[in-house]
Amino acid sequence: MKRRNLVNSKTSHAINRLDRQNSEMPRISSKQLNIGFVLRNAHLTPDEFCKIYIVLCYGSRRRLAYSSGFSCKPADFNSETGIIKGNPDDTRLLAAMKAKASECGSDMRLTGRAIDLQIIKAYSLDIEIEGIPTVTECFDRFWNEVIQVQLKVGDIEPGTCRRLKAWQGHLLAFVLVRYGNRVALSTITPADAQACLLWLRENKGHSNDVAMRIVSHFKRMLDFAVASEWIQRNPFMMFRKKMENKRQESLTIKEVEAIQNVKFASDVLDQVRDIFLFSCYTGLAYMEGSKLTPAHITEIKGKLYIIQVRDKIRKKTNLPSVVPLGKEALEILERYRTHPVCLKKGVCLPVQANQRVNAYLKQIQQVADIKKRLTTHTARRTFATYYLNAGMPITSVSAMLGHRDTATTTRHYTTVNPETIMSDFQRIRDNKTKNS
Repeated sequence: MKRRNLVNSKTSHAINRLDRQNSEMPRISSKQLNIGFVLRNAHLTPDEFCKIYIVLCYGSRRRLAYSSGFSCKPADFNSETGIIKGNPDDTRLLAAMKAKASECGSDMRLTGRAIDLQIIKAYSLDIEIEGIPTVTECFDRFWNEVIQVQLKVGDIEPGTCRRLKAWQGHLLAFVLVRYGNRVALSTITPADAQACLLWLRENKGHSNDVAMRIVSHFKRMLDFAVASEWIQRNPFMMFRKKMENKRQESLTIKEVEAIQNVKFASDVLDQVRDIFLFSCYTGLAYMEGSKLTPAHITEIKGKLYIIQVRDKIRKKTNLPSVVPLGKEALEILERYRTHPVCLKKGVCLPVQANQRVNAYLKQIQQVADIKKRLTTHTARRTFATYYLNAGMPITSVSAMLGHRDTATTTRHYTTVNPETIMSDFQRIRDNKTKNS
């Protein structure tokens, strides 16, 4: 008898626990969205044209009727099928409106949103709700009113504009997958920032840093919506970029000398090699090297410097920079002083398209037996690493690179070699021994 009571006691506890769990779970609504048609005042004017209304019903208490914009005689309309006798064009348009309303309602149910009849109405009629655009429409307006204007005034480059266009396409795809069509700006939540980040990495194959930048672009668009008074606050307000801070590869002095001494059978490879080495000696980025003119080179106290102030080649930051020209860099400039391309364009170096240069750098990498991947940006990192390891203050290196602050230089361009650590350690030991 006691054993039976004990079993019944355990069973009753399990049942009670299961009941509590079921009560805490969100319940799935059994309400259905019904879409139909009705003629306004058809019983009063049987021989006159009456307006056709679309009727949305959800549950027993929620109902919304609105004009479709079409009208016909009561005898010519079948409210059950939505067919207008003798008018196939209007019949097809009515069917399209009903299909769009049904599609919008299905999207809301599948994405777990509350059924909003006003949004369904707006989607079926292709209109905005109270002048507030949807997420898709807000992206379009942000593109036309902000990005395109920045491109026109020169704040961003065409390449940056193309990249932002691709990012915007990824974000619109995310919104479609997560919420469906006709998404209101108020639907976006703070949790969507992290969800978007993970979706970009899983479905688009982006790295953490690229995905962070794309979500930041989403945040900028939401800032634009706040400024336009379409939403009260930015749901991504607390989102902060967290970069992985990967160390980029740079070349050692021996690797630079190997590229410098290798012999090529092609004049094109010689030319690309020289331009790559020029960036290693000066730290100029690809765009800066391609736009370098004799006007940017100034002599100060018998030394030549690249001073970029007036023309502002560095459009990314618009900061002036002073880069000293050493013996090796001057030899390269002299070598191409009379090159036909340089004379025609008025530039110092015959720089080819970036894609083509990177393709040639792969061949140079193989011939010179360099294990590291060579790109146009590898030379810039090599320049920064060399001078930092040589003991130049990071503020000076950052200024030569044209960075706004030293944090960018530290995060992306510093690579400390083991030989430098051992040399610095030995120098400190020697000074300590000498002082003692």
